[in-house]
Amino acid sequence: MSQTEYPRPNVTADMLIPNERGEILLIQRGNPPFQGACALPGGFLEVNQETVEQCALREALEETGLRVEIERLIGVYSDPARDPRWHTVTAAYLAKPVPMETSRQAIAGDDANAVVWIDPHSAEFDSLPIAFDHRAIIRDALG
Repeated sequence: MSQTEYPRPNVTADMLIPNERGEILLIQRGNPPFQGACALPGGFLEVNQETVEQCALREALEETGLRVEIERLIGVYSDPARDPRWHTVTAAYLAKPVPMETSRQAIAGDDANAVVWIDPHSAEFDSLPIAFDHRAIIRDALG
């Protein structure tokens, strides 16, 4: 029996990381698409090597220097237009730094140019360019 290849979307994981003051951690993207815009820490699943949860934890560490603990799944986002490069499905998680006191030690790494702690209810956040559908993910997580 021959195996048929079907087109498949890419899989990513994103992490919403709040601190004890209710600010959330965003990275400034260093690469296209949305270069210079802010985004949730996250990235592509290493196929046949990790689970989506492991991907989320790895990406958070690589892009922010923080070890985090997943608290819950925010949701799965699969709009074919969410990434202008190709169809990408992401699992978005709410997490907390472990221990919480380390949150101020976040540093940009991997493909992040900078890290930003910001109040998601502020006017500054409202005017911030946010990549992909991450504003919707944040809104869903925070209600």
